[in-house]
Amino acid sequence: MTDNASVADAITDNASVAGDEYAKKVEQQVKQYAAGFDSFGLPGSYIYWSENFLRPGLNEVFGPIDLNDFYAIPFIEGGLGKPRPRYLSIGCGDGANEIALARRLIERGLVDFEFVCADLSAPLLERFDKAVDNDLRGFFTLAQVDLNRMDAEISGCFDGVMASHSLHHLMELERVFDWVRRVLRPGCVFAINDMIGRNGHMRWPEAAAFIQLLWPLLGERQRYHAQFKKVFAEFEDWDCSSYGFEGVRAQDILPLLVKTFSPRKFLAGGGIVDPFIERGFGFGFNIADDDDCKLLKFICQLNDALLDNGQITPTFMLAHFYCEEGEEKCFRGRSAAGSIRDPERTPGWTAFYPPVPLMR
Repeated sequence: MTDNASVADAITDNASVAGDEYAKKVEQQVKQYAAGFDSFGLPGSYIYWSENFLRPGLNEVFGPIDLNDFYAIPFIEGGLGKPRPRYLSIGCGDGANEIALARRLIERGLVDFEFVCADLSAPLLERFDKAVDNDLRGFFTLAQVDLNRMDAEISGCFDGVMASHSLHHLMELERVFDWVRRVLRPGCVFAINDMIGRNGHMRWPEAAAFIQLLWPLLGERQRYHAQFKKVFAEFEDWDCSSYGFEGVRAQDILPLLVKTFSPRKFLAGGGIVDPFIERGFGFGFNIADDDDCKLLKFICQLNDALLDNGQITPTFMLAHFYCEEGEEKCFRGRSAAGSIRDPERTPGWTAFYPPVPLMR
């Protein structure tokens, strides 16, 4: 079931071009995610935000669906009339999303398909392999590959391609996107759920300034970082790409997608709200507490207002892209092109606020 070809050759090839730093980052990346992805679960603040501020946009752009149908519906449309449609997941990890998606495809009447699932990490693919029930085994082909070199290692065309929080780990986005465009059959989807903020998941200056203004409103419990296990008296920004490939070219994802593909359905959000709903500080909010909910609601509403008037730009997207031109459907006017943040832009008003400490 699993392609046992080693990625060592690809790593060596990249290392010879980019130096030993690439091989080092590959090792860090595999080590970072070897144990899995969700050791902390999702905080209640994230659930509050997603149900009250993400769900309305999801319903408006994609309909009243869950994340499985976000992929399944266009996959099925792309495979109509084909005896055995073929799908690809870029950066499948331990396969939790892909296994659930395969079951949804079957529930929706797709009786035969091939789901090629590619990832760099052998430990994660081993977990994937063990998690697949026997009744699903014939649908999956697992491939251990360097995702930056998929064009050299995966052959054939596809009736749908998905990327779930994997693109922000890729260095050679141009190469990958050009290849996806070549292998994606006409009328088929490139479905993406990913981060599109600043490289390394850092904050753009305008977003950091607002977070600094909000920080004094937090109590000690809300300034406690669950992963670092410490209280942050001041907001500190850090570059996640300093270890592995986390967010290494996050800010380039959306501009390159818009250049290479056509957005058909596009939902963007996030921004200053991110630190307050993520696994670090998010656990400090008790959504059963009325005061916590009021503060969280204020931050979420402020975030949406700043997005709507263009003072900040989104940090994540759920989107369906196609090779063919088509009309774009988006939420609250936040189009794909309009959600791109020019890295050269320097908002003058941020000079009134002190610089954000940088943690590396």
